[in-house]
Amino acid sequence: MRGTDPVRILLVEDSELDAAWLMESLRRGGMQVEAHHVDNRDGVAAALAQRTFDIVLCDYSMPSLSPLEVTLLVQAHDPDLPLIVVTGTIGEESAVAVMHAGAADLVLKDRIARLRPAIERELAAATTRRQNRVIEQARQQSDMVLRGIAKNIPGIIFRRYMRTDGSLSYTYMQKELLADFIDTGDLGDPATSPLVMASGATLLRAIHPDDRKTYRDAMALSALTLEPMIVEFRLSTASGGTRWLRSQSQPEKLSDGSVQWDGIALDVTELKAAEAVRDHLAYFDPVTDLPNRAHFTRLLIETLSRPLKDRRVALLCLGLEAFADFQDGWGLAATDALVRAVADRLRQLLEPGEVLARFEGAYFCLLLPDAPADLDQRLWQLQAAFSLPFTVDGVQMSRRAHVGVSLYPADASDATEMLQHASTALHEVKPSRGPFRYYAAEMTERAVKRQWIQTELAAALTNDRITLYYQPLVHPVRHHIIGAEALVRWQHEVRGLIPPADFIPAAEQGGQIVELGYEVLRQALKQTALWRAAGLCDFPISVNVSGIQLMRPDFSVRVRALLDQTGQPPTALKLELTESTIIRDDDLVHRNITDLASLGVSFALDDFGMEHSVFSRLSELPIDTVKVDRFFISQMTKAAEHAALVQAIVAMSHAMHKQVVAEGVETQEELIYLRAYQCDALQGYLFSKPVPAAAMELLLRQGRLLG
Repeated sequence: MRGTDPVRILLVEDSELDAAWLMESLRRGGMQVEAHHVDNRDGVAAALAQRTFDIVLCDYSMPSLSPLEVTLLVQAHDPDLPLIVVTGTIGEESAVAVMHAGAADLVLKDRIARLRPAIERELAAATTRRQNRVIEQARQQSDMVLRGIAKNIPGIIFRRYMRTDGSLSYTYMQKELLADFIDTGDLGDPATSPLVMASGATLLRAIHPDDRKTYRDAMALSALTLEPMIVEFRLSTASGGTRWLRSQSQPEKLSDGSVQWDGIALDVTELKAAEAVRDHLAYFDPVTDLPNRAHFTRLLIETLSRPLKDRRVALLCLGLEAFADFQDGWGLAATDALVRAVADRLRQLLEPGEVLARFEGAYFCLLLPDAPADLDQRLWQLQAAFSLPFTVDGVQMSRRAHVGVSLYPADASDATEMLQHASTALHEVKPSRGPFRYYAAEMTERAVKRQWIQTELAAALTNDRITLYYQPLVHPVRHHIIGAEALVRWQHEVRGLIPPADFIPAAEQGGQIVELGYEVLRQALKQTALWRAAGLCDFPISVNVSGIQLMRPDFSVRVRALLDQTGQPPTALKLELTESTIIRDDDLVHRNITDLASLGVSFALDDFGMEHSVFSRLSELPIDTVKVDRFFISQMTKAAEHAALVQAIVAMSHAMHKQVVAEGVETQEELIYLRAYQCDALQGYLFSKPVPAAAMELLLRQGRLLG
């Protein structure tokens, strides 16, 4: 019975009167029932699918549905669901057929009093069957788990037996795996027994000769002390390979004086290989397989401990330009590919006895135990290795290398100082002064200042201490404002206004230039939106962009996002690039420029002429403005060759359909020259210094400068 819950009955009966009579009979007998009545095959199938029943009662003599069909449906649905056939009359053969098909019982209607005890009996039997089925399934599952564990253990489960005369025998489980470790040719047919018996000689023959004594000594000690035997040893397999096993077994002294161990020998071959890799990685970089910082420092200490005689030791620290931003933009896989390519090029330059190491990122160190007298030549050789672009993910990109140099004993007294000073010299590299620097004592003071700037600049970016000044671009004849350049300024809360010349290089070295650049773009576009809404400007605002920003794959996407956020059209923005940015053969730089140009963003080439840019490269990019550097403008009125150079730049730029802006215009004489050369726009103190946004707005409302 189901306690106080009613018995859920599926009643298959074609007579409503007989169905009601059956249920009433059960209720009069004291049984609580809940019946669902059906009279055809579809009704039976639907009821079984949609409801839960404790028992099925089926009439025998239904013209459209036989008890055999009902029994088959019930058995297919749930073999533990009991079915009792209720009938008026039935022959012996028919009764046998019904019971053989799976009916639990057969009750005659003229003996209906038998129905309730038959139901109670079958409900109890069904409960028992279900419990037994669960128990059996659990037992089978447990057996499968144990078999799976035994089958998949990477090793051997064994019993070792050592007699008083010292002879050994082994009993092995997992006989199907035993052949992976020892020769089973003399062990008989493993199919005849779940266990495999073998003499001790079989295992000892397979143990690597160098490990046999270790194995025997461990076994002897365990037999003497009855402490667990724990030993690692190699096996020479039948296939000619070598496997490492780590065996642990518990000894037991038997009454006859023999010793018995039960244990397991795990296959730790892969673990041993991993440990070898781990030990290697303790001294070598995983990406390039070059010595790492710890190993290199040890080699440097050893080198400095040797007598110098007439030699000197040079330490070169090499870093890739804008590597941190490349890493952020391209991800780990591309970063590793670039680092490996750099390492491969540097390896090709190594002389005998020299050591190349990778510390982290794109930071490499090269140890020259006997530095050449002309070390500069070697440094230029290093630079030449970076003259060709690298290909990463199908994209060509140029990367310049900066090198810092320290010498022993001139610059340092030990390895720590030598590493520190070479790193300091590396951070002092400025492309305009050359790609490498030797350490000098005053660099340490500058390094401290640079670290202070980087720390304070990070706080300034967080606390909105970055602001913009604007300098107008003026028509050379009418003197009205035809453009404006946004210039970044940093107002420090203690030290006041910090010059860009101080913090821009520090931002580039510290990896902050990208976020600083986007902050400048955001502020410039936000201010442009205000001026355009007031009808004060219809020209694009010029914003300087670092080459580091253009080497990021997401640059054009982020600029478009800033335009959308500020509601400005692409034509409201002009990006100013340096010559060094466009000279490099970098697919990514070219892609970012062309993507934005296709939207309507315009580009200017700033400080033109300072790095001897070629016009052929300029013609390949969608740059519509060339800005002549202030140095040439300042010399134009003093030397005829500079005047001719400025005139030539203007003429060639016009021939390429590009506008020309003269920077740093400060005198009326310079203005007269530039008018004569038909320069398109002027920028400089003659018209206005860079001023805050409020002052720039007054100039825009004034419209015309110089009266």
